Amino acid sequence: MIAAIVVATVLCMLVVLLLREGWLGYPPRRIPGSVLTRKEEAFLVACEEAFFPSGGPLPSGRDAGIVHYFERMVAELPRRQRFLIRLLFVFVEHGGLLFGPIRSRITRQSRDERVRTFRDWELSSIYFRRTAFLSLRTLMTMAYFDAPAVSARVMSPDCAYAQPRLAS
Repeated sequence: MIAAIVVATVLCMLVVLLLREGWLGYPPRRIPGSVLTRKEEAFLVACEEAFFPSGGPLPSGRDAGIVHYFERMVAELPRRQRFLIRLLFVFVEHGGLLFGPIRSRITRQSRDERVRTFRDWELSSIYFRRTAFLSLRTLMTMAYFDAPAVSARVMSPDCAYAQPRLAS
């Protein structure tokens, strides 16, 4: 009898954890009628804040419209590639639960925790984890540099990043 109660309690805890980490706690959609789910939008917002924070010399990820870029990109992808992109989002979003260093999904972490998590993925000894991170970083960079505000800022003469460096 006690064993059955313990098993039922553990199963209930697992169901609550699954609901909390998998489905609950996501904000409403930013783009009405989007092909992206609200989980995907929240994940992309969390990533844009970690990769391209505000307050720097270049526009933030939010100012660059990264979520809108992904909305257009995912809508135009063939079904198979759309599935693979979404699988990448789910894997990275929930990968912290499996791999750490912070055992929660990306959207529940603070910006500093996300940066730490992404750094851990970047330097991981697990090839698949590193490859997933590189794929995400590549997609985020493509979205960021597609923004006219970013391109204009990088190409402006007063941007330190645009100055050619000559070898001495």
